Amino acid sequence: MFVIERQKLFVGLDLDNEFSQITYYDEALFEPCSISQKEGEEAYLIPTVLAVTKENGQWYFGEDAVRLAKEQKAPLLMDFIESIKKESPIWYYEKEWEPVEILKRFLRKCLNLLMVRFPEGTIQMLAVTLENKEKVLVNMLLEALQQLGFEKERVAVLSHQESYLYYTLRQKKELWLNDVGLFDFSSKGLFFYRIFMNRRTSPVTVGIEKKEFTKLLSYGMLESKEEGELAYMFDSVTKNALHKKIVSTIYVTGQGFRGNWCQSVLEGLCVGRRVFLGQNLYAIGACYGAKEVGGESKLSNYLLLNDEMVLVDISVKVFSSSRFEPYHLVRAGAAWFDVNHKLEVIPDEENELELEIFDVMTQQKKTFFLHIDFIEGRPRRTTILEIGVKFLDPKTCVLQVKDKGFGNMYPSTNRIWEKEIHL
Repeated sequence: MFVIERQKLFVGLDLDNEFSQITYYDEALFEPCSISQKEGEEAYLIPTVLAVTKENGQWYFGEDAVRLAKEQKAPLLMDFIESIKKESPIWYYEKEWEPVEILKRFLRKCLNLLMVRFPEGTIQMLAVTLENKEKVLVNMLLEALQQLGFEKERVAVLSHQESYLYYTLRQKKELWLNDVGLFDFSSKGLFFYRIFMNRRTSPVTVGIEKKEFTKLLSYGMLESKEEGELAYMFDSVTKNALHKKIVSTIYVTGQGFRGNWCQSVLEGLCVGRRVFLGQNLYAIGACYGAKEVGGESKLSNYLLLNDEMVLVDISVKVFSSSRFEPYHLVRAGAAWFDVNHKLEVIPDEENELELEIFDVMTQQKKTFFLHIDFIEGRPRRTTILEIGVKFLDPKTCVLQVKDKGFGNMYPSTNRIWEKEIHL
């Protein structure tokens, strides 16, 4: 008896308010491939919309939903990603719909495209990339995927910046010997992201710098300005973004770059650089991320950081195993909004907490101290202190120490000591 092993699939899905894309890793080609909504066509951009007809109650998505709306056979349900992020109600056919239900219907349709191509396949890891990882959208997304049968271990949620990092570092090394740039132009604005590295660290630290140029060139100007004027403004943007920077490769993505208005500027950027224009960078990057997170890591020697991540290691000195040693409360690379680590200690005549902060990008170390008053009436080693660290933003953390008492012997005084630290 022969047993046919189901094909393991690594999948990337770019979920955006306007368009979505789905990719899978082709083990024969050793690279991700995009899936078209229409067989035999390169219709990789899937409109993030849904529609349902009253006649048969069947749901449609993407181009099929757009077609039904044009034929006036069904109203179009659109902008539901933005509604979820804003926690606004989703109304369709005069009925308010649960966000998870809408997400689930759209995700099922997208993933069905994959299963039609690979009926015997099973998704080993699914990486969904979002413009930003807003907590409310991430939570709804994870719940929808769980209802579709995806355990948390098989799902990774990435930001576009993380997908850009994965995409870049899985290209030929000659393309990222120096800094790497990305121009992203959509209805949300014009942004430039520069990847830079510190190769003197171990692991190699990889960071992103973000700049916005929407005030100089906005999406609305594409309709109101002549092509020559648009090209002149974009040329000014590129000169500003690349000033005094050694950038070996530039990627260009977003619906704002449709048409030929920017062609002359892109040709100019090619002098001394490699320039690539395309609309699937984030979806392909997410697919590489699925491979990386799913257990086939090729980037273990790199620490990938973006503007949602903490750039420092934070440790506190504690006495353990007959010696003082650092205990890490925070590791660089954690999303700042997810940091909420706590540690319980028993002080022994110490009334000062020593906190060490190490910046992995600059390799600089700083030490901070928090004075803790002795609690009257407590003998030595009869106080439990809870040490916690949280972040207000990527550059501001709060160190908090709470008196937890000591069991039934000494109840807590509910005293709290805090120190805000600007990194």
